[in-house]
Amino acid sequence: MAQLIDIPALENVISNLEGLSEAQKQHITDRWLNYVIWWDSRATKHKRWHYRLRMVVVIGGVVIPALIGTAATSNLTQLSTEHASSIQWAAFALSLLVGICAALEGLFHHGEIWRDKRAAGEVLKCEGWRYFQRVGKY
Repeated sequence: MAQLIDIPALENVISNLEGLSEAQKQHITDRWLNYVIWWDSRATKHKRWHYRLRMVVVIGGVVIPALIGTAATSNLTQLSTEHASSIQWAAFALSLLVGICAALEGLFHHGEIWRDKRAAGEVLKCEGWRYFQRVGKY
């Protein structure tokens, strides 16, 4: 998985800043860099949850009609009643799982949180780079 922050590179940039004392560099690391890392980790966590839940919904949404169709045509084929019943139960269980995952995503809004935290982290990184390069108000 591609990383959006390179911690050693950022630490190196901070340690090579000119005109700052070691205490000031440590303060930038403690405050700015740790917040960049924190925002990135939270965004990554919510992105993973968003994709997990959405994958279940999307894949289940495709598989459920296939299972129901297979169970419905069991009379036309030579499937036993027991086999058709187990397919129906699988479709029922999968539909419950899809509904639960869709409800959890709707409740917790992992996708929105991921995008918000990613945007906040990017703004924080940009502001840090502006400071490091003495651009604008710096």
